[in-house]
Amino acid sequence: QIKEDVLNGVSLEDDKREKFNKSEHVQYSSARCMELEMLSHKFSENSFDGTKKFEKLITDKKEIDGLPATTLGVAAQTIVSKEVYRAYITRASSGDLDNTPIINQILKLRLEKVKLLNYNNYA
Repeated sequence: QIKEDVLNGVSLEDDKREKFNKSEHVQYSSARCMELEMLSHKFSENSFDGTKKFEKLITDKKEIDGLPATTLGVAAQTIVSKEVYRAYITRASSGDLDNTPIINQILKLRLEKVKLLNYNNYA
């Protein structure tokens, strides 16, 4: 509860607390909180949709001609693992589902919020 109160500006000095609590600031803060919530939601949607859209098809058999079946099996598992991992970590990072601008705005808003509370970073 104490930590929550501190994050709500209770421990700020008089002038900073007054600024933090001004009705204009509260409205601004509410608008910023709503923006942050909307951006976070959009980020999640883009990540989910990017995961659903990903597809990788390997069609060039010439590159694997002559390999033993066991090697092909291991290679296939490795390739699938790497492709799935790459797809997972890069989902929603380009095109109409690009989360990069959303991430930048979320970081900016979080930093703005914590600076008012005299913290150096959101973490």
